[in-house]
Amino acid sequence: ELLGLGGYGDIVVEDADKRGVKILWGLLKEGGRFMATVPAGKPATQRGYRVYDEERLYEVFPMLTSVSWYMKEGREGTWSAVQSDVVNNLIYCEPYGQMPVEAVAFVICDRV
Repeated sequence: ELLGLGGYGDIVVEDADKRGVKILWGLLKEGGRFMATVPAGKPATQRGYRVYDEERLYEVFPMLTSVSWYMKEGREGTWSAVQSDVVNNLIYCEPYGQMPVEAVAFVICDRV
C-alpha cells in the first residue's frame, strides 16, 4: 500500500504495490502462505497509502485464497468483522489525513 507513493523518497510508480507483491510472491516457496493487511474501502490513494476494494485485491494479490474484512470507528474503536459490501464503498472521513485507517482487508494467498 505504501510502495511507489514517494513518501519514503522512492520514485512515484502507479502500480508499485502490484510490482512489490510480485517480487515477494516470487520469493515464496511452494506450499508457502503470503499474508497481508491493507487499508480497505473505495479505491483511492490517500496521503501516504492506498485503499483497496475487493476488485483491486484480486488484481494485486496472486492466488488469493481468503479475504477477511474489518472496520472500526475512530482511533479508539474496536475492530469488528464485516462483509465486503460494507467496506467496498467506504469513503474515508478524512481523505487527506494520514490515519486512522477505518477498515482493513486481511488477505491470504497460498502458493500451491
